[in-house]
Amino acid sequence: VRLYETVELDVACYDPLEMTSPVSVKANNVQVTQIAASRNKTYQVKQQLQGYKADGVTEIAKEDLLYTDADFLIPAALEGQITADNADRVKAKYIVEGANGPTSYEADQILNAKGKIVVPDILANAGGVIVSYFEWVQNLQSLSWSLEEVNNKLADILLKAFDEVYGLTEERGYPMRTSAYIIALRRLVKTKKIRGIFP
Repeated sequence: VRLYETVELDVACYDPLEMTSPVSVKANNVQVTQIAASRNKTYQVKQQLQGYKADGVTEIAKEDLLYTDADFLIPAALEGQITADNADRVKAKYIVEGANGPTSYEADQILNAKGKIVVPDILANAGGVIVSYFEWVQNLQSLSWSLEEVNNKLADILLKAFDEVYGLTEERGYPMRTSAYIIALRRLVKTKKIRGIFP
């Protein structure tokens, strides 16, 4: 994984050669370590990367990050980042929603029309909620799973969900968000029928 930009609430940093991503941090952790040290040293609620300096790194407006010529764009932390006003400028082929609701309905239509693949928040951003459920299950039964167990259970659920959503998208030609909603609604209807809670 190659990471070229990172962004906080008010500022973004760009390195055309590559910033070290958390995935490859074991191989070369210089940039990530420097960024973390800089954030701890100059911590401000809305300006954690403000003034960060490193060779080859340029400070850019956070909005410009959305228009980077990259394979993947991961809008995280804030909702409403991609709107009808800027969706046509998004160059990345894959938009993986790491935040809740980072893409407006109108923007979603524009991205779909341009052939972009949007992995919706309810799929891409579900890991935290699932692991919270795991914690609840462990507490109820006085269990303590290892990190490996948690990661394996999480991977099983997310990979199965992705395969289902992507499979429906491939089969019917729906956007991934529509496929995810259809699958979710099917599950709700099936569960209600099986449980017989509602007429």
